[in-house]
Amino acid sequence: MATLETIMGDSEFVAGNEVTIADISIAVTIPILKAMVNENFITAKLLRWYERVLVKIPALKQLNEEAFNGYIGLKHNLLSATSN
Repeated sequence: MATLETIMGDSEFVAGNEVTIADISIAVTIPILKAMVNENFITAKLLRWYERVLVKIPALKQLNEEAFNGYIGLKHNLLSATSN
């Protein structure tokens, strides 16, 4: 995530001050990373960026929530299957 912060510099978004496909491509990975790692990997700067992306593309919030919940369910099922 430090690399992303370096790339962004002082810009609002990854490739400048307008949301682009680069922001969307990275933003869709956030819920999976949150589920796999944890929420602590997101720095304050990246959290502000992510929130700006969600404001610009409101449908992404719902899609990301569905992806997160789906991944958590899959992870739970896999862990349950391996413990039996």
